[in-house]
Amino acid sequence: MFGEDDVHITTLISDRASGTTTNPPEKHRILAELEAIAQRSNARDILFIHLAGHGNVNAGGEFVFLTSEASSLQDGDYTGVTKVTNSEGAHRINENEAQSAGSSG
Repeated sequence: MFGEDDVHITTLISDRASGTTTNPPEKHRILAELEAIAQRSNARDILFIHLAGHGNVNAGGEFVFLTSEASSLQDGDYTGVTKVTNSEGAHRINENEAQSAGSSG
């Protein structure tokens, strides 16, 4: 079921304590990777996304993942490029899925 050729892993990480930064989890990178996943996957694929970091719930009750651009100095005003909402992530995947379905029929 899962062969080496069928498993794709992308790591976005920033570890400020050690100074390691490999593809930092910035908003544009997270959304671009979600789009790339959607483009190379199909309805039978299993998608597992693991986010480790900080988040918050916005005024609308939606979970917000804070990107590497977020700073504790912003006092909770996480707007623009500092966050990725559940709906933004789902939209990236669903939009590409709909385009794929439309082009195959």
